[in-house]
Order: sequence, then C-alpha cells, then structure tokens
Amino acid sequence: GHCVSNRQDISIMKVLQHTSVRLTIQERLLGIWLLSLGTVFTGLFMFFLFEPPVDWIGALCIALGGLFSVLTPSETFVFDKLAGHLIIHQQRLLNQRILYHAMSDVNTVNVNTLEVLGTRFYRINLQLRSGHKIPVTRTVSTDWQQQQKIVRHIRGFLSTPHQDKVL
Repeated sequence: GHCVSNRQDISIMKVLQHTSVRLTIQERLLGIWLLSLGTVFTGLFMFFLFEPPVDWIGALCIALGGLFSVLTPSETFVFDKLAGHLIIHQQRLLNQRILYHAMSDVNTVNVNTLEVLGTRFYRINLQLRSGHKIPVTRTVSTDWQQQQKIVRHIRGFLSTPHQDKVL
C-alpha cells in the first residue's frame, strides 16, 4: 500500500507566521475533526438512503458534523518579541482561554519521545525556567521530522535578535 506515501501532508500542526518579531504556530486537534467528518458522512448516508423520519436524523447529523468542524479545538502559540510574551490561545468547543508567559521565562524547547508497543510517539514541550513544562503539541505524533521542523522554527526564532530585517 502506497496510499500514505507522504505523512507530512496530513500534518495538523502548522507554522502560520514566522518573522523576526513574531512566530505563530497552530495545532488543530484532529480527533474532533475526524469525528465531525464521520458524523457528516453518516448523515449523508442516512439522508439519501432512508425515508422520513430517518432522513431528518441524517440531516441533523450533517448539521452537527458541520458545527463540530467549525468548533474543532485548536491551540495557537504566539511568540511575540515586541510584547515580550508567549501567548497561548486555547480554543475549546464553546470557550477559549488565553495564557500569557514572559518570553524570558522560556528556557528550552524539546521533542519528547514516548514508546508504546514498539511505536515511537513524539511531542514538543517548552521548558520554562521554573521547571514547568508546556506541551506545544497536545496530541502525540509519529512524524519525528515534522516535530523537528517545528522545534527548529521555535529555536531559530528564540535565538534571533529582533533587530533583524523582517523576511
């Protein structure tokens, strides 16, 4: 099977912006998104193959699936040198939380490895000077190269003085 020849294309973690003063990384929590896709397909199936009232349940599934996909939880990390803050936007189904950390509190960024039944999973963590760890990726990934790429973006950003020209 060559159907998943390039895993990087399925990535749910994206660098949205990388300038000398701001780095924005977003992770969409794929599980909810897949659930919403499944709900939509179940709804379509019921809508087209059944008579009323079952097709109304199908229509409801389609509507719910659409709503879920819009409300897919996401986490956005904004490293802002001008403000001197790391801002974390946590978007959950119906609420959102914004956390602030001083940029100077960020000590290191690492890819942590977890092995389960012979499969290696990776997760990016920020280590604060206090010793507190903040997961940059909520979900674990088997794509080591993608995790390393994100870490390189963060490390490069943190080590670059912000007087540099905006690329």
